[in-house]
Amino acid sequence: MTATDPESLALSAASLSYSHGSAGTTALAFPDVTIARGGSCAVVGPSGSGKTTLLHLIAGLLTPRTGSIHVAGRRMDTASQRERDRLRGRLIGIVLQQLRLVASLSALDNLLLAQRLAGHPVSRESAVERLVGLGLGHRLHHRPRALSQGEAQRVAIARATLGRPALLLADEPTSSLDDANAELVLQLLTEQAVEHGAALLIVTHDARIRGRLEQEIGLERVAA
Repeated sequence: MTATDPESLALSAASLSYSHGSAGTTALAFPDVTIARGGSCAVVGPSGSGKTTLLHLIAGLLTPRTGSIHVAGRRMDTASQRERDRLRGRLIGIVLQQLRLVASLSALDNLLLAQRLAGHPVSRESAVERLVGLGLGHRLHHRPRALSQGEAQRVAIARATLGRPALLLADEPTSSLDDANAELVLQLLTEQAVEHGAALLIVTHDARIRGRLEQEIGLERVAA
């Protein structure tokens, strides 16, 4: 087995393309992405370049027209939707641009729900430990609307890393934050990835991310 074998990598995405639009007329072709276990990569580009589409392909939320995707050696693109959902719950943590915390649940209950949905054993102790570790011990029972933006982002990061994923994905995690909070979130993402042994992939148009991760891949805006 070599360093380029999918089995030895956290992520191997090769020859990916995707079509969308009412008649599939808009075609996106993506550069190959390989990230070693414990590595990090930023995919950068302007709005409309397909960054979020690439993230959704890697996460198994979309099916590519061509190409292959392996996460921790498991083939995602040819799996059934049910199997993709299962693999996502086991292998991938996602911090979306819209955090999608359940408004009616506390920070702690959002983590407990995530454990159930991912098929992990529900552990209140581990959920509390994760939130306390991110400085949210005083916010365990607060609902999202009572949290600051930075606190809500930390809850989302805690939720994404709770199952110790092999791959941590983040979609525009800093784009709406001021410099101080953007730096804090980037630091938290990289620290949490290292602590839990996950590879980190960030897709972003935020110039403040440039040069901060081990790899950087650029995408260009798709012609209308």
